[in-house]
Amino acid sequence: MSATLNGQLEALADKGGRAQSEHPSLDWEGMPPKLTSWRRGMAIGIVNQFIGGEEATARLCRDLAPRICLASARDCLLIQVEDEMNHAAIYRRYLNRIGGRASAHHFLEEVVKRSLSWKGAPEAALLAFHVIVEGEALAFLDEARDWIQDPLFHNLSRQIARDEARHVAFGRLYLSQTLPCLPLQERIEIYRWLRALWFDGTTRLTKGRLGSVIATALPHSWMQKRWDHWILALQPTGLFDGATLSEFS
Repeated sequence: MSATLNGQLEALADKGGRAQSEHPSLDWEGMPPKLTSWRRGMAIGIVNQFIGGEEATARLCRDLAPRICLASARDCLLIQVEDEMNHAAIYRRYLNRIGGRASAHHFLEEVVKRSLSWKGAPEAALLAFHVIVEGEALAFLDEARDWIQDPLFHNLSRQIARDEARHVAFGRLYLSQTLPCLPLQERIEIYRWLRALWFDGTTRLTKGRLGSVIATALPHSWMQKRWDHWILALQPTGLFDGATLSEFS
């Protein structure tokens, strides 16, 4: 690994450590939002998925860190573990604020299991979480603010989003230097594994939301469109690195 990369990751880890002590406190004293029964149910479901996502990502980072050779990269992952668990605690407190109960089922648990069972380079799991999952979480936070009309939720979600953006930055920086070093055939296998993980995972999430096997066929065009988006996002990571996309399909 280059000294430049190590220095950049050390700076990112330092930024993450400072952010944990500098986050402004949130005002929990205001009145809870007045939500209709239907909107409250949706808000509870959304917050529960955020809780599950934070805890699942923390587990993945904790288990993945010992497999990463570069100490500064491990530091970034371990700081992220603290970030994610803090986020989960904030979401749990917010769930209690709107009278919700914690759910035992979280969509990302299966994604974590499959990611940790990958026998190849740890870059595969980093791609799954630090590019796609974190990227989707940032997009979903924007949508959630429209669903949950509450200044407190807006403030806490923006605070969390700043941390998530730093996690994405770590993934893209680290992967852009490590992925091109992997053999082409291994990168092809990672791409195909990642694509299967995406379509299986989004299908499972859709079933959970719509509750109908028939309904899961409806968003396939959306799933493909989002996957096309992630193909573009994967290109700067070095996954393709001189090869054409047709070699990966």
